[in-house]
Amino acid sequence: MFTIVAPAGAKRGQHAHRLCSQFMLCVSGAVDVVCDDGTDRKTFSLDQPELALFVPPGLWLEIDARQKDSVLIVLCDRLYEVHDYIRDYAEFLSFRKVPRA
Repeated sequence: MFTIVAPAGAKRGQHAHRLCSQFMLCVSGAVDVVCDDGTDRKTFSLDQPELALFVPPGLWLEIDARQKDSVLIVLCDRLYEVHDYIRDYAEFLSFRKVPRA
C-alpha cells in the first residue's frame, strides 16, 4: 500500500506494470486515472471516497490530480519490484504487442 499526495494539476503514474494489480481510491480531493491498453484510453474520475478503481496489470496509467492536496490510496497485490515497471510507452506497446503506426 502507498499513498500519492499531489497538488492540483500534478501528473503521476505514466507507467505500466507487468504483473502488479492495483486498487485505487481517492480519499481527499479528486483525481482522474487514465487507463490505456495500447489501443483504447479510458478516463476514470475518482472524486468521492466511496468510489474505487481496480487496475489489472498490463495497462498504461496516467494519474491527474484535479484538486488541491488530492490523496490517492493505492493497494497492490505485490511488493515493489523494479523489473515490474514499464516506464517507456514504446516498450509498453511492444509488451502489449500493439503494432506501431
